Amino acid sequence: MELMSPAGSPLCGRAVLEAGADALYLGLRDLAHQRDQCRNFDAVELEDLCIEARARDVKVYVTFNSSYNLQDYEAISRRIDGLADLEIAGVILADIGLIRDVHRRHPALEIEYSVQGQCANRRSASLLAELGVSRVVLDRNVSVEEARAIKQASGLAVDLFAFGFQCYSQDSICYMGDYWSGMPCKVHCTQRVRFDDDPGGSARHLFMKYYSGLRYLDRMAEAGVDRIKLEGRHRSSAYARRVTEVFRKGLDHLARCRAEGSAYEVDPAWEASLRTAALGFEVTDGFFVDGDYHRSVDTHPPLGSVAHFVYDTVRVFWESGNAATFRTELRAGWNRFWSHSGRGSDQGPPGGTFGGLE
Repeated sequence: MELMSPAGSPLCGRAVLEAGADALYLGLRDLAHQRDQCRNFDAVELEDLCIEARARDVKVYVTFNSSYNLQDYEAISRRIDGLADLEIAGVILADIGLIRDVHRRHPALEIEYSVQGQCANRRSASLLAELGVSRVVLDRNVSVEEARAIKQASGLAVDLFAFGFQCYSQDSICYMGDYWSGMPCKVHCTQRVRFDDDPGGSARHLFMKYYSGLRYLDRMAEAGVDRIKLEGRHRSSAYARRVTEVFRKGLDHLARCRAEGSAYEVDPAWEASLRTAALGFEVTDGFFVDGDYHRSVDTHPPLGSVAHFVYDTVRVFWESGNAATFRTELRAGWNRFWSHSGRGSDQGPPGGTFGGLE
């Protein structure tokens, strides 16, 4: 299996290259996509990263994974046309019309169907194959066995997200987050919402827990999963390096175990490192085997997550130089502290409720 890591900035890109990623995915600046709030890449930075990636035999994918109106659609089409000379491995798309048009104009360009498109069954995957998709990132609630069936029926290469936040809504169309944060859900995942618990006005917050497939890498490999993917384009380079190194160790260990005929076992130190990357939140098994949806949501984050959050927020700001991003993430950290402390539980923190990190 290959390992695909997030690159939300040039620093993150270099970090995951050094940490052992087989592929990385990134976004371009000034375009609407699911991680529009992170640093992203301009044309020069993208070209520089592609050169360095080719030297390491690492694949680069550019993400256009949102829904687009006509004006956006035409701009995205032009940007994709302009990527041909960079020799990128492929593009990650969620818009069906864009998939068809890109495949017609650039038949040699690999098209990966984004998790934002929510492919969770073999019939949908087979239709995507007919449109020109060659690889699909399956929905996060797909089990390993379901991934096996989808791959066998569709003939597509199959990717699974192996680490990140477990969404309690639907990717890309979370109107709850849009309402409470004031940010369009198609460009900014808020990752937490505040809702009124009863007519009396008391309120609660939903915090997503993390999920990890580290202990199931052997099952994924046996099922024919082609690539595992890690979340975190708008986290810091320290986060990107940490999670990439952990899963690189896991995959290398799995390869040795299969060659030796021994059982695959996870080093507890790897899981401890992932808990640090998860900002102190609980890390669950997700839906890989017998996932429990309710287990993936919490109303009270651990207090330690605040310290981890502040550290990562400062790193993100330092790496991006984006004052707007810093203000947004600092507000999110304040919201977490306010909610956990029990103060203002009826009205929430001053200034409203904003979103999280991933």
